[in-house]
Amino acid sequence: MDTRSTVDGIDTNRASAYDQPMSIKSTAAICSTLVLSASSAFALVSADFQGKPSAFGPGQQTGAAVWHDGQRLHVQVSSRDGSIDLGGKVCAKSVISGLTTDELEPSDSVKVGPKGRCVWLKMTTDEDVDGFSFVLPRGIVFFDLKLGLHQLPPQQIWVGAAGVHPSSSPFTLNQ
Repeated sequence: MDTRSTVDGIDTNRASAYDQPMSIKSTAAICSTLVLSASSAFALVSADFQGKPSAFGPGQQTGAAVWHDGQRLHVQVSSRDGSIDLGGKVCAKSVISGLTTDELEPSDSVKVGPKGRCVWLKMTTDEDVDGFSFVLPRGIVFFDLKLGLHQLPPQQIWVGAAGVHPSSSPFTLNQ
């Protein structure tokens, strides 16, 4: 039985198996491979996810904010009530470039995989904001974010200036 799955042309199984850096293999439980149905894809076009969500800031919410500023795609995580562990991957059809990080602790890991199409993340944050950004790629961007060992609920993901919650998690954005 073939369990391969794709989301808008991104082979999520291949990304898990081949783009995972060695240093993050120990987080396999956090970054587990998903078999997605067509109904699990949440897709917004570029204009819908432009601008930082105003409802998201240090210690204000527990979860993740995702947006672009026209040049870069940003992902930030924060916690309102104590420490949280957030992991997962952000994958694109094109090669990811210009990765920068913000406020990471020494034990955090945010790295582009060897094939260059996925950013693998494992971050612990308290009531501050940890994050990363990279040059905004063209096409589909796939987000698979985990809170501990479970999928990050859509209500804990804010997208774009309006802070829209995806209808499902994982989700995709279309640049």
